[in-house]
Amino acid sequence: MLLFSLWACDATKPFMHQAQIDMQDKNYNEAANNYYNILLLKPGNTEAKQGLKSSAQFVLDGKFEKFSQLVIENKVPDAVKQYQYNQKYYNRVKSVGAEINWPSMYNEVYEDIKDEYIAKIHYNSLELINQKKYEKAEEQFTQLAELDSTYKEVTVVRMSTVLEPLYQRGLRMMKNQNYKEAYFSFEKVLEYDAKYKDSKILKADALDKATITIGLLPMGNQTKLDKEESQLYSQLLTKIQQITNPFIKVLDKSDIENRLKEKQLELASFLNPATAIKTAEVIGLKYLLFSSLDNVQVDNFNPSNETKVAYEAINENVQKGSNGAYQFVTRFKKVNYMETYQMRRVAYKVNYRLANILTLETETADSVEIEQKDEQTIGKYDGDFQNLYPFLPAGNFMPETPNAWRNQFTETKRNLLSISILSTNCSQAVIERIVSDISFYINK
Repeated sequence: MLLFSLWACDATKPFMHQAQIDMQDKNYNEAANNYYNILLLKPGNTEAKQGLKSSAQFVLDGKFEKFSQLVIENKVPDAVKQYQYNQKYYNRVKSVGAEINWPSMYNEVYEDIKDEYIAKIHYNSLELINQKKYEKAEEQFTQLAELDSTYKEVTVVRMSTVLEPLYQRGLRMMKNQNYKEAYFSFEKVLEYDAKYKDSKILKADALDKATITIGLLPMGNQTKLDKEESQLYSQLLTKIQQITNPFIKVLDKSDIENRLKEKQLELASFLNPATAIKTAEVIGLKYLLFSSLDNVQVDNFNPSNETKVAYEAINENVQKGSNGAYQFVTRFKKVNYMETYQMRRVAYKVNYRLANILTLETETADSVEIEQKDEQTIGKYDGDFQNLYPFLPAGNFMPETPNAWRNQFTETKRNLLSISILSTNCSQAVIERIVSDISFYINK
């Protein structure tokens, strides 16, 4: 009876008992809640503080594992909310006197994704203003104010308050040398106010600093196919210039030579490691893309006739057995048919190398081999081609007939694609492959 009375007098004992069980079972979240309740009742309970410190650390670490996974999955809104929830949990534990370790390594990640999240909501708010949905825009800014105190004074009634956070973001991005994001921030500001402070000058400065200049040079022709080499180089230059990225600028061989001439330099200075970096910096060049047409193969097979063997199926009504009953039997007769074949083919082998001049490293290099061809096979048989088979049957089953093989007997003779068209298709396929391969490096 005395034991019960003591238990009843100390309201923290049930919590402590359950917390110890939860810790043994590794139910850290439940254990932390129980230790927290003890400290609300008895702030000076050192055993509860130590227990909360241990259990809450496990819980907080688990919450940051979830945050990290959300970042990896690019679920930015969920990741932002998770981080803020982690902060509240940390502060709640700290408020009762238990000190746990805050994983500061995630702080920079959070700031980055929060900034991205805020910018996205801000852009959406501007679209709502455009659509004259002012109440919804105000709701968005209220949401932003919870994430960033900068937005507490923002109201759609005064447009300058809406644009100022974007302008400040642009300045912050410039300071952090994140020139692409700075460019987009100032661009948004200028869409709504073309004379807002010095946004126009800052946008141009951000663009200049963010731009990557690529020089395109032919490696030199090893096959002496000057026409094809020149055509490929021209098409590659056009394709790279069409990349929809405002931060990419392409210089061809003549542009590079002109810039070098202005600085009294020679093209050979790029090929010398001792002078390449300095030369690139002087003319503002980061990458050089070398390309060469290593080999071109052209095959043009004129129509050729060849006698081929096939097997014609013949159905016969044959009497079987002593009772004289008849049944159909399929027999196969070896026959000849005429096959006419013609083909045109163009194959390119192109070498390329993307070099980072500022580091003297090759970012990517490869040989691309592409072929384009057009061919036609026409079969001619005096009998019924529907009964023809390319093989004899195996066992009691009729032989398989590939559709392409039988379709040759219904083909109408046509003109094959010209070598010129095949060459163009081939070079385009090569260029698509090269641009796809190098896009990762020049867009990063």
